[in-house]
Amino acid sequence: MPSSKQLFRDVIEFCNKYDLMDHVEVFKKGALISQNPAWATSLHDLSEEEKEALEREPMCSLAAAVQGMDETVNNGAQAIYFAEDQLNITSKNIRGVVVGAPYLACAIIGCWLTEPLNGLFARRGTIFISCLIAAVASVWEGVANTWVNLFIVRFVLGLGIGSKSSTVPVYAAGKMLSRSNARCSRYVWQMWTAFGIMLGNIMGVAFMSLDRDISWRLMLGSTVVLPLIVCAQVYLCPESPRWLIQHGKIQKAYTNFRVLRPTDIQAARDLYYAYVGVELERKINKGKNFFTMFIELFTIPRNRRATLASKGATGFDEFHG
Repeated sequence: MPSSKQLFRDVIEFCNKYDLMDHVEVFKKGALISQNPAWATSLHDLSEEEKEALEREPMCSLAAAVQGMDETVNNGAQAIYFAEDQLNITSKNIRGVVVGAPYLACAIIGCWLTEPLNGLFARRGTIFISCLIAAVASVWEGVANTWVNLFIVRFVLGLGIGSKSSTVPVYAAGKMLSRSNARCSRYVWQMWTAFGIMLGNIMGVAFMSLDRDISWRLMLGSTVVLPLIVCAQVYLCPESPRWLIQHGKIQKAYTNFRVLRPTDIQAARDLYYAYVGVELERKINKGKNFFTMFIELFTIPRNRRATLASKGATGFDEFHG
């Protein structure tokens, strides 16, 4: 851990480099706190307002109801289009392929698109694109006239599910108190996915009594509403400061942190902490590409254990019903 003098020299160099010298004193305080959070309420230079804010930081969340609804609205629909043989599905294997198409796409393509999409379009852009895919797929599902058509559209739907489920928790975590980021963002994601599952089942019950030819189409098409709402509001939210830091947009990152944090010292603390983390990440990953980092999931013992544990837990999660 660097000394206070060395830390202050690093902060001054950072502020000089990114034209933030007007805020250098705030960044000095923020850097000290990011170095040791236990000092937060004992620093003499902090105002009472800043000390109180550091003790009661709010958390934010982002709903995942779009995904939950996409996953379950097909439950009621398939009971009709399979029973009525409206799509000429004669094989149980074809039934399984049609029902599981989104998860197939999510596993083999959708999740792997997350990094390039985030690199090109940032967090908000990725969420917008994935929800736009969900909205288009919802309408397409409602007008499908063959099982091949339905399979293709559900496969496309999975592309959006994969990138959305990988991006939204990260985007939400970037706006929360650091100690609770991973835990709380994941809990919030699961809670709102469950809410979407409930909505999907409600749509199944709501349209079940209508004419058989139209009811399942309305069930599948009903999922168009939520993703359009997300598309309309996602650009009203600030971009992920960490993404901005990764792309050298430090001034914009500080502006966004000031929107997300109650006080300037919290914004400065989190910006400097994220900046140092990104720079260390760059040094560690220098010379690496997507494929080498993928291989390291299995060749580095720490990564391998985490990969096996997470994949095992996620895989067995699918057996709970």
